[in-house]
Amino acid sequence: MSGREEWLSAAAQAMSDGGVEAVRVEAIARDLSITKGSFYWHFKDRPALLDAVLERWEAAAVISLEAAASQPTPEQRIGSLFRQLARPTGGLSDAEVRAWGRRDRAVAERVAEMERRRVVFLKEQLSEMGASLVDAHRRAEAGYLAAIAWLERASRTPWMKSDYGAFVRDVFRLLLHVRPVSQS
Repeated sequence: MSGREEWLSAAAQAMSDGGVEAVRVEAIARDLSITKGSFYWHFKDRPALLDAVLERWEAAAVISLEAAASQPTPEQRIGSLFRQLARPTGGLSDAEVRAWGRRDRAVAERVAEMERRRVVFLKEQLSEMGASLVDAHRRAEAGYLAAIAWLERASRTPWMKSDYGAFVRDVFRLLLHVRPVSQS
């Protein structure tokens, strides 16, 4: 009998290959060379599988955020977050999860909450580096949106993937040009 994690990995791979519509129990069972009975041992139905895939993505995204937070300086914490945005989280890229969210309001709300947490994290780092709260918020939003847009475009334009490091350095330079808040 295949385990729950195998089903989740196979479902994430199916979603990566063809979107949420490609997550079909029969096709995954066939790909895993097992019967559908194994699926029902772990999941009530397809929506339960999809919810578990999303929960896995959320848990991995939280771990990534915690890993970034563990870095010693704000600059290193920001750099860690930006690097992690380019990596699949829980078997899915953020672009894939956002594409799913465009079709499912409940998914969109959960993605929005993770994005809010990331922007707050960036804002906190920029504030610690001396930006005013308003400036830190604006820079956090701009930097996050720039990275997400770049990665979204790169998901459709394969040649761009190799340039993400240079892009992050440019955004990082612009984002981190912070003047300390005057002490009045």
